[in-house]
Amino acid sequence: MEYLWRRGKLGELWLSKEAITSLANTVMPPEYKAREATLQGDDNVANVIVVSPHSGDLAVKKELQDKLVNLFAPLGLKVKISWTSKEESFDAPALMNRLRKYPIFWGSVVAIIAGISQLGLKGLGLCILFGFIGWGIAGLVISGKLSDLFSSIMDRRH
Repeated sequence: MEYLWRRGKLGELWLSKEAITSLANTVMPPEYKAREATLQGDDNVANVIVVSPHSGDLAVKKELQDKLVNLFAPLGLKVKISWTSKEESFDAPALMNRLRKYPIFWGSVVAIIAGISQLGLKGLGLCILFGFIGWGIAGLVISGKLSDLFSSIMDRRH
């Protein structure tokens, strides 16, 4: 997308969104990226939308803002920065690459295949259900919440 920046006797000067974001990305620290940009030509203001990590350091943001102001100043542009946090997206191939390195993943796959072949879908479903129930009870016992639950029940009876 291109934005009309200036109009003069010699013609019009247009500035592209890609040019603004590419220029801004030259001074970005790792994990920061200029994703979008717009231009308010009448005010000579470049609006840059910067994607930052959730735990973006304020000092890094201030330093980046100063760098962008100094970068665009020779062009006669002021900079306005809008911050947005990095989007966490579901990446199935990356997840599979991480999972395939764990033996528990392969053990689970083999167990599911064996369960289907030996027990059928209904039997496997019951086994998985009871497995989750056992996992939940074990979590309650380990955290101590189960004993608190029993204590509160016993206190109500008396």
